[in-house]
Amino acid sequence: MSLLLDELLQLLEPKLRDNLTSDSETRNEVARYLESLLINDDLLSTETFTTNYTKSKKRTLIEEIAELDHKYRQTDIKLTAITNENKTTIIEINQDLNAINKDITINYADNVKRIKEIITKESVIKSKVVVNEKLISAIKTTSTVLSNVDSVLDYLELPTLCKLCISQGNYQESLEISMTAQALTIKYPNFVIFRHIRNQVEQELKLMVNGLIKLLNTNLKQSQLLRVFQILRKVDLVSSSTNDIIVAKERYLKMIYLNSRFRFIANELATLKPLIKFNKFTYLKRFIEVNREYLFNSLSLYYLLFSTFDAPSSSENSSGADDDGQLLLQQLIQTMADMLVQEFKTHFPKQTETNNNNQDDMGELEYNSQKDGLILQLIYLCRSLAKFNLDFETILVSEFCYSEHILFDEADWIRNLQKVKKFRN
Repeated sequence: MSLLLDELLQLLEPKLRDNLTSDSETRNEVARYLESLLINDDLLSTETFTTNYTKSKKRTLIEEIAELDHKYRQTDIKLTAITNENKTTIIEINQDLNAINKDITINYADNVKRIKEIITKESVIKSKVVVNEKLISAIKTTSTVLSNVDSVLDYLELPTLCKLCISQGNYQESLEISMTAQALTIKYPNFVIFRHIRNQVEQELKLMVNGLIKLLNTNLKQSQLLRVFQILRKVDLVSSSTNDIIVAKERYLKMIYLNSRFRFIANELATLKPLIKFNKFTYLKRFIEVNREYLFNSLSLYYLLFSTFDAPSSSENSSGADDDGQLLLQQLIQTMADMLVQEFKTHFPKQTETNNNNQDDMGELEYNSQKDGLILQLIYLCRSLAKFNLDFETILVSEFCYSEHILFDEADWIRNLQKVKKFRN
């Protein structure tokens, strides 16, 4: 016990520890108190004390049942009170549940039938609404036209106005009128009157195109020719919906140009016919000069209009020409060469013929000089066309020097060709 007491003394404050150590009587009393504690069974059987320790007494089963019964009665009393307070709400909810149950079990089929009927009626109403909207739209459009009847009357004058512009040479304005008529048919596709106006305007444009093509057969200046083709390029000359419409239109314009130039040159050559009666050499010389002048000008303008070559004198650039354009040019050159050869075979005078009915026969020297002059003119013609990579000389040499009816000896042609080369050098 003294050992336990010594250990406990170590836990006390120094002052109390000194008192207990010095006072033997107090020390003995404390020892007896500790001994009484150790022999107390109740104290030894208690649980370990903790900070949240509470003393609890074990209850019996009867006490537990009694407590639960008490809580049940209290809960029942609370529920009864709540029910009494909300009995009206409970009755209403019960009535609603009974009504829902009745609708689901009894009126379900009738409700489904009514829903189907409603959906059917709505679809019919929607279709009627669509029809009515189309009718309303048509009425609005008609009302718009009627409210602008003065403008419509002005539109009716478009064909006459287009014809007047064409007659006065205002071709650009006539094209603008055509675009206006086309815009009206696009904006109001259901109005026949606008389609009729457009058709009339197109007829006037066709007459304009025919007039311009006839105008190309005359002796127009280069600026006038360029202006005519600017107008023709803006007109729909071909009817096509394919991607090749531009190529087809360009080919058609080339055909128009070359054909009109051929007709013009042919008309100019026809005016030389009276010279045959006076001097055949003069006639043939003028025939060559007209061919040279107008063929060169026509080909120069052709390349300017259609940009076939960047530089016609370059053989490298000429290889880039389109096949159709080159074929059309070759056809023109072949036709002009055939005309030239035919005129020479028909009207080239023999040495025994006279150049005037009132003069004597030509001397051999003068005849050869006149013949060499024609050959030189032919060579100059070939050289001018060679700038466009067109082989005119081969055709003429073949017809004049190697055909059945030889007009010139090969030696004469070579001799004059050397003169040209010497002069050029």
